[in-house]
Amino acid sequence: MTQTLCQNLDHTDNIIAMGVWRKTFICILLVLAVWIVYGRACGFGFIDCDDSDYLRYVSARPAGFTWDNLRWAATTFTFSNWHPLTWISYLLDRSWFNDNPGIMHAENILLHAANSALLFLVLERSTGKPWRSAMVAALFALHAMHVESVVWIAERKDVLSMFFLLISWLIYVEYTKRPSVLKYSILTASFALSLASKAMGVTFPILLLLWDVWPLGRLTWRSGKEWSRAILEKVPLLLLSLIVSILTVLAQRAGRSLSTLDSIPLGPRLANAALGYAAYVAKLIVPVDLAVFYPMRFTFPPMAVGSAILLLALITGGAVRIGKTKSYLVIGWFWFLVSLLPMIGLVQVGQQSIADRYSYLPSIGISIAIVWGLSDLFGTGALGRGILTAVGAGVLGVFALLTWRQVGYWTDAETLFSHTAAVTDQNWFAYCHLGNAFAKRGDYSAATEEYLKTIEFNPNYAEAYCNLGNCIYMVDPARAIPLYLKTIELEPEDSKGYIDLANAYYALGRMNEAADDYRKGLERDPGSAAARDGLEKAKRAAGME
Repeated sequence: MTQTLCQNLDHTDNIIAMGVWRKTFICILLVLAVWIVYGRACGFGFIDCDDSDYLRYVSARPAGFTWDNLRWAATTFTFSNWHPLTWISYLLDRSWFNDNPGIMHAENILLHAANSALLFLVLERSTGKPWRSAMVAALFALHAMHVESVVWIAERKDVLSMFFLLISWLIYVEYTKRPSVLKYSILTASFALSLASKAMGVTFPILLLLWDVWPLGRLTWRSGKEWSRAILEKVPLLLLSLIVSILTVLAQRAGRSLSTLDSIPLGPRLANAALGYAAYVAKLIVPVDLAVFYPMRFTFPPMAVGSAILLLALITGGAVRIGKTKSYLVIGWFWFLVSLLPMIGLVQVGQQSIADRYSYLPSIGISIAIVWGLSDLFGTGALGRGILTAVGAGVLGVFALLTWRQVGYWTDAETLFSHTAAVTDQNWFAYCHLGNAFAKRGDYSAATEEYLKTIEFNPNYAEAYCNLGNCIYMVDPARAIPLYLKTIELEPEDSKGYIDLANAYYALGRMNEAADDYRKGLERDPGSAAARDGLEKAKRAAGME
């Protein structure tokens, strides 16, 4: 009997060991796949779109990991965001690596690789389906819509926030199997770190309720008391989400990034949301013609809006109907809808209609619904499993190639924004940044053309007037002055227009006016070295000292 028991224990150990080795092998494959597809980005530099602004703010801080820097990171609303952990990561990059772009790209890539492996572990631990879980994780790892979150250094917040969110998710799964105060405390702390990186996961407590239904089976749609207990269990997480949501809105208001209902009424927001959901579904299934910026529209073809609403209604109705027996369909679809809701434009931040980076978390729900649905439909027999495996390998191969190509567009600003202008229509943002790229290499004629196109399609974009003025300033500072005045008219609280206007006055010898505008620039940005130094020079030249 003892011998038989030992043999059974040995057999159990072998099964566990095989499971651990299989999981480890899959995680290694995911990491390698991410590195193969994204690794060349380590040779890229910074993109003159947010990257330079983040570096400018960090460079203005004293070097080192100090209490003063920590206090600043925790309290600043700089760049219309509250994400202290992301700021801390940039401060550490500066201290340790002197803002080396290759290392910073490598950090983003490694975080995405870790996220892909963690997603696999969460799904496998939750469902007991290793190969389905691996397929969803591989789709996440190799999806071209995630290139923006990974390769754009300014989007460190995406991959960092997701890293801690996935750790929270994994701990939650373990907590549901064997609850403890320690596990819940670690879960809460990890979720707080995720929100401190970016507010992307504010819907996470609601997503956990969906996860309780499927695959954890802790809830059913008709269980009343169980729902009350499950909601009460998540109150600490909901409070964290509420606090960070308030901080995020305050930061966006402070940075004048939050659009009012006067500027964008509710009707266009609802229309944009419907079209946005439909666009995300289409691009998640066929990830082509991806761009770093999709301009917000203010008029929408009724037929397009109606078609989008009908499509969403049909998918929702079908998911609910079939979800009575295939719960993963309704859970996957509602995961997508709920997690995307804060970013769909009902609360409009910025001037984009949609953004690839916003799909980083929501895409998981769509992938779960598709992978589990196809596996149940075709994976019951040997032939079906063979066909499904071949199709899955083919899809991953195509996705890897599309992602490889999309990574290449991020080589430099000119390549990125040329591609963006080519795959979108009247993209004033792309034209402006193309102008910046041309101006940076001294081609002011080409830059001027791009800025004029920007103003044609968006006559209220202050940056285009300012940058056009800088091009003209190189030839005739006097002709640049009206453009700087227009910049100030459009953005009266931005220091840049005042500083550039002051530079023009200084070049023309109008020192009193220069000093006055340097002073106004310094009032709006007390940390601006350009305004401070310019003011001192103008005062000396005017004999004010």
